[in-house]
Amino acid sequence: MISFYADSEKPDELKQEIKKEMTKDDITNEEISRIQKVWIASEVQITDSIEATLNNCIEDYLKYGNIVSNRVEKIKMLNKKDLGEIIKKIDFTNDSCAVIEPNGKQKEETK
Repeated sequence: MISFYADSEKPDELKQEIKKEMTKDDITNEEISRIQKVWIASEVQITDSIEATLNNCIEDYLKYGNIVSNRVEKIKMLNKKDLGEIIKKIDFTNDSCAVIEPNGKQKEETK
């Protein structure tokens, strides 16, 4: 399961753009490097929070039966071929989207 949370004036366009970016197969090595840097920074930030670290450990145990202790090393090993294989396995045929509108605001087509 992949979850996104975002603020947007155009949620339908955002959803389509996310799908387009997630399924593109022409990812450059520079993009992979940027993804790795952001992902590693996120992993480092998680270690600043005991609660986030515990949640990570629990999720690891539930998903894999053990705790993944070498996340950063695994992220660094990610390459274009592996990422391409992962992208091929993503199935967007079953998705859902919840849009929360501010009080008093309605979508144009529902007025």
